[in-house]
Amino acid sequence: PGYEGSLTIGMKNLSESEFRFERGSRIAQIIPFP
Repeated sequence: PGYEGSLTIGMKNLSESEFRFERGSRIAQIIPFP
């Protein structure tokens, strides 16, 4: 159960980081940086 638990937490963190990155890239596309 320890390995599965760490794997699940890793997947959750990965999905959160991907969501934040995708959100940031979309904001960057809408608002171009100078």
